[in-house]
Amino acid sequence: MSSLSASSSSAREKWKQLKILLKESNTNYENGVDFHRKEAHRFDQLRKLFTSLIANGELNFRRNGNNQEVEEEQDAKQKWNAHLQTQYNVYIDQLCDSIKHGNKYALRSMCGIIAVSCCQQHQKPQQPQEMRIRRVDVNLVHRMVDALSCVQEDNVASEMAKMAAAEFANPYVDGKYFVMKSIKRCSVEVYDLMQSKKEDVTVVADNLTTLLLLVDSIAPNQAHLDSNLSLLIPSSDSANNADDGADSTDDDDDESDDDDDDDSSTISNDTNTQSFKKQKTSHTTTKKKKQQKKKISFQSIAKFRKILQEAWLSVLRLPISSKLHKRALRHLPTNVLTQRIPSPLRFADFFSASFDIGCKNDDNDSTSGSGSTDVITSLLSLQGLFHLMTTQNLEYPKFYTSLYTLMSHSTVFHVKHRIQFCTLLTNCLMKSQMLPAYVIASFCKRLCRTCVCGGVPPSGSLFVLALVSNLLRRHGECACLVHRHVYNKSSKDKGNKKNDNDDNGMIMDVFDNETNDPAKSRALE
Repeated sequence: MSSLSASSSSAREKWKQLKILLKESNTNYENGVDFHRKEAHRFDQLRKLFTSLIANGELNFRRNGNNQEVEEEQDAKQKWNAHLQTQYNVYIDQLCDSIKHGNKYALRSMCGIIAVSCCQQHQKPQQPQEMRIRRVDVNLVHRMVDALSCVQEDNVASEMAKMAAAEFANPYVDGKYFVMKSIKRCSVEVYDLMQSKKEDVTVVADNLTTLLLLVDSIAPNQAHLDSNLSLLIPSSDSANNADDGADSTDDDDDESDDDDDDDSSTISNDTNTQSFKKQKTSHTTTKKKKQQKKKISFQSIAKFRKILQEAWLSVLRLPISSKLHKRALRHLPTNVLTQRIPSPLRFADFFSASFDIGCKNDDNDSTSGSGSTDVITSLLSLQGLFHLMTTQNLEYPKFYTSLYTLMSHSTVFHVKHRIQFCTLLTNCLMKSQMLPAYVIASFCKRLCRTCVCGGVPPSGSLFVLALVSNLLRRHGECACLVHRHVYNKSSKDKGNKKNDNDDNGMIMDVFDNETNDPAKSRALE
């Protein structure tokens, strides 16, 4: 009875402390630094209190067993646990609401409470504590990501996303995995909301894209992934015992196979030994598959690559701003497509649609002279398509036509990424010797015409001269562009060449610079 009275008195004190700390302030979130400091102190005290409750076992999130007969003491503990879970949910709601208003202290408290709140509801109740697998609660991570996506101010949202990535996602491999999984889940929910209610979700889409851009690239292989730090390490005893049991059964099978082989080797011939080798190799492959199945989701490099791809594909369906659109176009070829994701070709539609958007916006803004940013969008999308063509064998017949269309804008030599454009142009024209002569001739003439008629800087003109000179040397069939016989009036073929020559013997250039199709430009005529 003394222990029950002591526990009831301590529970009463904790209840009073929770009731005081969970009482929300009537002050608005915009009342300055003092309010945020008070809120930070309150959240920190609540975090420490719930951490101690979780550590003592008073607050747990596991499902109860199916025992029908429960003693009075256990019934009281279950009621106290249910009450603590209710107060815990109130605390999480306050944290999420404060995160939506840009409170960094609430975000840090949320990360701390996730670190101590492991999800164990999928384990058997009768299983010992040391045998249970501890993993991050996905629902808490989802609520944190959902709150971060609702921050309205751009500067505050970017700072909050940087803090979440630096303190939670990037240092821990399981934190990174569940953040990407929550981004995918939030993106699907936002997309469904956009389709049903036709609401403007640009702010939420931008916040999700910003957070995903800040997540570091995943490990290159399984060995590097296993060496990374985890937030909640699974129980090594359970994994070792499971592996030991599997290995022991496999070893017994191997030994029985070896004994059979020794007995049969004295009787059978070489065909039996070959069949045994096949059985042994198949047995080892099934053994490896069993070992791979024992890994948790965030411990598998294949599932990491899959969730990275799904998170990006779900985010790119949302309407994001042009600034983040260009950041995503720069990020994908170097940080996503190079991670050996399952289906890189699924990003081809995004790159193709981005080029079309850039061309349409550039045509609309060409009169006002504000289409340079859209030229960057078209350039970055072509760079992504070229990466898929060279690494994944993407078939995109309109690639050279699109690149030829992009060269019609002289602003491409003035934009921030002009070095990438020059590199792309060189790789596409110089490293491929199977291009038709009319394509090479069209590119040479448009480049020279742009330098003569457009406002190309001197550095761009020098690059064009060097590129055209190398192209003419490599493709001898295009030598007629700089060396063509001029017919005089007394020539026999005067009548045949009268459309190409004027009265002074000069050649009329029939090149059509207005068309965006190299096949119709008449560059070789």
